[in-house]
Amino acid sequence: MIQPNGPERLPPPALVMQMITGHWVSQLVGSLCRLGIPDVLAEQPLTSAVIAKKCGSNPDATYRVLRAATGDASGLKFERMLPTHSPFHIIEASKK
Repeated sequence: MIQPNGPERLPPPALVMQMITGHWVSQLVGSLCRLGIPDVLAEQPLTSAVIAKKCGSNPDATYRVLRAATGDASGLKFERMLPTHSPFHIIEASKK
C-alpha cells in the first residue's frame, strides 16, 4: 500500500477509495480470526465446506470470506487453486 504522505503520493480519488475500503480489510481479518480460520488452516489446505464445519459457520458465508481473503488481507494471505471449491491454504502470515 502506498502511504498517503510518502514519496509516492496517491491521487485524491485513490486516497479516498483507500480510506473507504480500509475498514473492509479490518472487518475481514476480524471475521477470520473470530471464526478461528487461520488455526484450522495451520495444519493443511482444506475446502471451504470443511473449514465451515470445523469452525461451526455457514458454508456459503465461509466461502465468501475466504474468497475475499485471497487478496491482501493485512498480513494474512490465503490462496486457492482452481476450480472454485478447491482447498484454501495460508501462504503467508506477517508477524506485525
